[in-house]
Amino acid sequence: MNVTLLGSGEMTGVPPMFTDLESIGAERRRRRPGLLVETAAATVMLDVSPDVREQVLEAQIDTLDAAFVTHFHHDHAGGIDDLGLLVPHVGTDVRMTETAISHLRNEREYLVDDIDVETIQHGDQVTVGDLTVVPFPVAHGRPEFDTVGFAVYHEGTKVVYAPDVERFCPDRPAGAEYRDADLLFVEGSPILQEDLYDEIDFVEIVGEAAADRTVLVHVNEFFDGPTETMVETAEEHGFELGQDFETYLG
Repeated sequence: MNVTLLGSGEMTGVPPMFTDLESIGAERRRRRPGLLVETAAATVMLDVSPDVREQVLEAQIDTLDAAFVTHFHHDHAGGIDDLGLLVPHVGTDVRMTETAISHLRNEREYLVDDIDVETIQHGDQVTVGDLTVVPFPVAHGRPEFDTVGFAVYHEGTKVVYAPDVERFCPDRPAGAEYRDADLLFVEGSPILQEDLYDEIDFVEIVGEAAADRTVLVHVNEFFDGPTETMVETAEEHGFELGQDFETYLG
């Protein structure tokens, strides 16, 4: 299984408009969220960001069996137009929660007839080739957005993707799927900005996930500090800072 980070940034991307890399202390660009998982039998994308065209071209993706969306915020689903125009030609299976489908219908009605969207529920075991993808609930934007993370299984390896999360929900159905991953991609800003959530010890929350390897994503030097400081803070807690187009497995 090859796992490539397509985007480690958040809503604005890095650098945000009206800034540049040098002015915010960023060493390189960050696209909006996305993860690519590839095996000999399947190619899957998690989140479809506004930067999806560049991500597909840069990662040299020539086929896509399925796309899964965590929730319908712009930085996670803003590329659905680009993908939607091509879905009838490439046959990509698009899956998202019922709230995300509702937003798609309300905000992108012109795409509804072009995209064959299937609903995912917490705990579903979705098979794509030799991959199994399991959505699980996280706390973010509820109840308007039923935000989920994804656990991806392949031949005994577990990869978890939860790029936008305020808390995990271990007491809800399938809510403990984030735990015990070989590789965890998780929101980093609450770790890099210790006062972002006053009542939440996010370092402890992520530590309790007990992943073998944790990569911080959904970050932005404009808000979280220069890259050098972000790297140091991540490493202090035993984590890594994510980088676009780096392959973490494979």
